[in-house]
Amino acid sequence: MLIELSKDQEERLFELAREKTFHEAEACCEPSGYYLLITVGGPYGADASVLIGSVYHDLGDVKITLSKDHL
Repeated sequence: MLIELSKDQEERLFELAREKTFHEAEACCEPSGYYLLITVGGPYGADASVLIGSVYHDLGDVKITLSKDHL
């Protein structure tokens, strides 16, 4: 299974993560990372969001390509 974020989604993800990491480093904390969540809604497609701290940020629809074994 291949999950693809668009270039804009990737840039938004890294922008959010960069800001959080910067503030953690400034406070002499080890960067805590983030959760990238992919939700598959059957016939409705799939979307991504990122959880940074306790806040979810919607990244929008993502493209999922299944391997030939599952077609």
